[in-house]
Amino acid sequence: MNQSLPEELDRESLSQLPKEELVEMIIQQAQVNRELLESIQELKQEIEKLRVIANLDSKTSSKPPSTRVSASQTLLTSGLA
Repeated sequence: MNQSLPEELDRESLSQLPKEELVEMIIQQAQVNRELLESIQELKQEIEKLRVIANLDSKTSSKPPSTRVSASQTLLTSGLA
């Protein structure tokens, strides 16, 4: 991005910028948004994996040990591993 950008990106400051700079800013922001959305999706998947593991942990399970399936068995059969 151009080094001459104003510190405050308010409406008045932005209206003073050339169209080319505004277009470049929009393109860069769109790229950042895409990257953030991808990161959010990856983090959601990781959270779900951790929830599955936490639910299968013998210390947090309400089922007796003899009836529980191991975390690794469940992850393999669910495709989360």
